[in-house]
Amino acid sequence: MAALALRRLLLLPVTLLGLGILVFALLMMLSPIERASLYLNQDVSKTDIQVLVDRHGLDDPIPIQFGRWLKNTVTGDLGWSKQRVNPCRRRGGVFCLPPLNSAYGARSQSFLLARG
Repeated sequence: MAALALRRLLLLPVTLLGLGILVFALLMMLSPIERASLYLNQDVSKTDIQVLVDRHGLDDPIPIQFGRWLKNTVTGDLGWSKQRVNPCRRRGGVFCLPPLNSAYGARSQSFLLARG
């Protein structure tokens, strides 16, 4: 039993890396302009979108973008929260998570209560 648990723990980083590559590949299906426009209001100019693309390096080669994304994710920089209108960074061990009263939080709490 302990060997199985140890094997699963050793496979966890590989699984997380594979999941990260999958999520990143799905995001790369969008163009840089489409990815940047997800975080802007509807009434912005193409110049503003291009400034955001240049600032965040959304038109860099894919391996460079993946390395930057992986480094930021590992160090706790999870991007920008449109809901909280703040950067999602780890501060004091707390990540930018959805509030407990959101639909996601309510579903997960009800699942945990039903299983408990």
